[in-house]
Amino acid sequence: MEVSMEALLRGLSHRRLYRTRTTHHVRIVPVDEILLKKITSEHPYYYRTVVKAKSYKGIEQDTPIMGFTTAVFTHLGVNPDLIYRVVKNLFDHRADYYGIHSSAKDMTPETALKGASVPIHPGRRNISRKSA
Repeated sequence: MEVSMEALLRGLSHRRLYRTRTTHHVRIVPVDEILLKKITSEHPYYYRTVVKAKSYKGIEQDTPIMGFTTAVFTHLGVNPDLIYRVVKNLFDHRADYYGIHSSAKDMTPETALKGASVPIHPGRRNISRKSA
């Protein structure tokens, strides 16, 4: 019997996991709700999320896991209009992005900041006001 395990610290659509999940039954171990609450209260860049049933071969029920924020970093000196246009482009073309990264479907201009633990660039702050 072969047993494999990986501590997954990347997006659920990562290519290595994608290959594995399409050829093998995958078991994602749910994270205990009490532990999730403890971790997310102490480390706000983590949050509770769910792997939906049937999203992977072998996943028969919704499974609570710990999510984390993916970020793009810049510095305050970058023109706010440039930051606005880059982020707006991402949201304007999110259907294309979902085809590459299916778990991004839950991302909206409002939820994209979930777990952010650094100051938000002024150009990014304009997204919710101008393009939501």
